[in-house]
Amino acid sequence: MSERGFAAASISQLSKACGLPASSIYWHFGSKDGVLAAVMDRGAARFFADLPRVSNDNEPGPQAIAAFFDALADRLDQHPDFLRLLMTLGLTHHGDEDTASSQVQHNRDIARSRLDELLQVAYPHLPPARVTALTAFALATIDGAFLNQQIDRPTVALRDILATLAPAIDHLANRSS
Repeated sequence: MSERGFAAASISQLSKACGLPASSIYWHFGSKDGVLAAVMDRGAARFFADLPRVSNDNEPGPQAIAAFFDALADRLDQHPDFLRLLMTLGLTHHGDEDTASSQVQHNRDIARSRLDELLQVAYPHLPPARVTALTAFALATIDGAFLNQQIDRPTVALRDILATLAPAIDHLANRSS
């Protein structure tokens, strides 16, 4: 699915790739959508598990954010397929009411939640609306930087962009509204 896209991946191709008969795939997952849901759930669990959790015991705001984005850069360098598939599905199934769209939304909600949590702990003085706005800014920047890495031959590495994002968020969080 990450190589060919969701629509172009058939049960037959999935069967060949994993070595299981198509009947076993249907038995365990019900459909191609069921395979997608399982792949996305497993990929999300692995992806998000390797990112640091924040707590009040962590380093102060800017350092916690920098550590989080550094870990995120590692995950994206090592395993770009999860986010590539998520973005592809999000763009091709945008607004659809199907399993793919639901999975994309679910995983985006997890990402937003993790970023909200990070910002709330790092900047407890921020009102919820400001945290939401900074989360949206961070997620859009991450998406854009990752997309740039996938399409272009960037002059700035994803890690360097994310390293720049941490002080930008710190600046925005600490400026007066």
